[in-house]
Amino acid sequence: MFEEESNLEEIHQQYLKKILALIKVRTGRNFNRYKSSTILRRIVRRMQFNRLEKIDAYYEYLKEQIEEQKTLASDLLITVTNFFRDPEMFDVLEKTIIPRLFEGKGINDAIRIWSAGCATGQEAYSLAILLLEESFRREGNAPRLQIFASDLHEHSLEKARLGFFPEEIRSQLTENRLSRFFHKENGGYQIRDELRELIIFTHHNVLSDPPFSKLDLISCRNLLIYLERTAQNELVELFHYSLNPEGCLVLGASETVDGPDLFRVEDKKNSIFIRRNVPAPELRLPVFPLAQAHTVKHTLNYPKEKKNAYGALHHRIVEAYVSPSLIINSENKIIHLSDRAGRYLVLPGGEPSSSIFKLVRQELQLELRTLIPSAREEKRPLISKPIKVLFDGENRNVMLHVCPALGSDAEGVCLIVFEEEKGTSTSNVEAKTSGESDFTKGLIQDLTSELELTKQSLQVIVEEYETTQEEMRATNEELQSANEELRSTMEELETSKEELQSMNEELQTVNQENAHKVEELTHLSSDLQNLLAATEIATIFLDLELRILRFTPKVASFFRLRGSDRGRPLEDITHSLLYSGMLTDATEVLNTLIPIEREVKDEDNSWYIVRIFPYRSTKNQINGIVLTFVNISSQKDMEKKYREAMEYSDDIINTLLDPYLVLNPQLEIQSANQAYYTFFQTEIDVMEGKKLYELGTGQWNTPALRSALEELLPEQKVFNDFQFTYRFGDSDERELLLSARKLEKADLILLSIRHMPRESD
Repeated sequence: MFEEESNLEEIHQQYLKKILALIKVRTGRNFNRYKSSTILRRIVRRMQFNRLEKIDAYYEYLKEQIEEQKTLASDLLITVTNFFRDPEMFDVLEKTIIPRLFEGKGINDAIRIWSAGCATGQEAYSLAILLLEESFRREGNAPRLQIFASDLHEHSLEKARLGFFPEEIRSQLTENRLSRFFHKENGGYQIRDELRELIIFTHHNVLSDPPFSKLDLISCRNLLIYLERTAQNELVELFHYSLNPEGCLVLGASETVDGPDLFRVEDKKNSIFIRRNVPAPELRLPVFPLAQAHTVKHTLNYPKEKKNAYGALHHRIVEAYVSPSLIINSENKIIHLSDRAGRYLVLPGGEPSSSIFKLVRQELQLELRTLIPSAREEKRPLISKPIKVLFDGENRNVMLHVCPALGSDAEGVCLIVFEEEKGTSTSNVEAKTSGESDFTKGLIQDLTSELELTKQSLQVIVEEYETTQEEMRATNEELQSANEELRSTMEELETSKEELQSMNEELQTVNQENAHKVEELTHLSSDLQNLLAATEIATIFLDLELRILRFTPKVASFFRLRGSDRGRPLEDITHSLLYSGMLTDATEVLNTLIPIEREVKDEDNSWYIVRIFPYRSTKNQINGIVLTFVNISSQKDMEKKYREAMEYSDDIINTLLDPYLVLNPQLEIQSANQAYYTFFQTEIDVMEGKKLYELGTGQWNTPALRSALEELLPEQKVFNDFQFTYRFGDSDERELLLSARKLEKADLILLSIRHMPRESD
């Protein structure tokens, strides 16, 4: 079982290296110095998102999907942050650290701050707000402010440069700060120019790019926990190099400074550290990293310049005559020891350590654990009682001198001096005690043995406690790292939840709109059905291939259609219409888009007007044709009766001996009887369609006749025996009696003409 787990872990590490190499080639980002556990958790999350169970399958998928490579690279960079995240820490900055940065600086000086790993910029803007508020309190005597904010994630930097944030930031800022440094627009908040101009956002990799220098404060929160221990120590050395003396380093709540004694603790709970003014180890600046090895090798070829070193000579002379000693830092680690101090130290098995309590001889450990904290607290030298130590089978009395260093630049540093009494051995002790009684000797031996056993038991307990404490510390760091990632994931999930809620609300709104539209369509469909039923217009809808889509029930009176006939071609359906060219006309309308109207009859002698026109969608697309059949049998019957009546009336008028004219309301000739044609010697083609006043040579166009027809007749509906002189040619005149009657039902005028006999007739 353990062998299988070991093999699985080895496979994961192999594919992890391949994945990181692929990302480095694609994006130029090197994640090899990140903790493998952190990267694997991110990879597993992407695997779950893409529904892949094995890492080898995800690697193959990653090689094919360029967008997934970019997504994974962005996912490995933690971009979650807020304004004034960890309010207690920012409260310490506002009340203690920021005012200290302004001390001793005037308008000709500058305060420089670096926010490393700034993500979308909220933390950099938070620092800028604190600086501006303190600057306002200085009333014009404040130094210049300059903030550098850097990150690897270019998309986050773009958001930071834009300086526009959603309305959710109201919960992260006070109303005073919100109104003072932001203005509301487009459903969010925009950073004001006076705040935005203080910050320079730049793409920067702290592990490979040159650092900023001469800084007063560095904020690098929640970045170190994702890096390996060696990378963390290198960054701490880099920050020490970049900061001014007494500069401030702000780390995340779960981060600390574990490297060389370069910083002192200002606020352990909030991970705020102050730079010590001590020389740093040889700094490996991330400038041209590929050329570093060559540069170092090249410099070693030159001999070092020999200088007068009287300080070193003094140190060697003093070392030869004084007691052995060593120096420890605030974390009880040995940072320097004299030449002969090794006599009082041992090298235990296991992982190498520089802790004084693990290296000093066992007999001295208990006393040192008591003296060192007391000396630091009381800030004065302390001396132990003589302690018996076994050297090469001979007991020696050793006294410990613990002297704390004074000064802020050496806080917590202690000097430990080992003073060994000369001439004290086991033989001397035995000689002095030879006169004592056997009872006293036995009692002393028992007490001594019991004391040794107690010391040994206490030592074992102390060692177990220290081991447990180290393990708990390592576990606590891992838990803090995992907690930070979980908090980041939780924030991402909260954001996703809000987005899902927003999408859900939008979907509910769309659903309601769709429900309203469906209800409207239902009403419209019902109205359309009722309209078609009320008008009793038979209608057939055909698609582009002249197949039946739908039809109204009225069609069943002459088409043998059922509901199951939908989708069948129209040519397969029989009908009782005497209309053989229906399919031809339908095809022509589909091709030309010009409607066609026909009057057709069915087998029962019923008449229909068939209208064929294109079917247009709401997008003005032709989706088929529509055929409508309107029954006009009653109109045909009325037309026939009207025609027969007209023929009957014409026959009656033609039998009359007096001339008759039928006029319309515009006094245009509709018809005349045969007596008129004979009397006036004219033909039908010359008269029909002309006005009465235009007949002949204009004989009818007299003011009196006009008045009678246009004024008298509309009022009285009739006039009789109107005397009118009609001239035939130049010399022949005849006296006529005109009678007119307005026919209301036919909207016509009947004009009768009687000629008066002449004496010569």
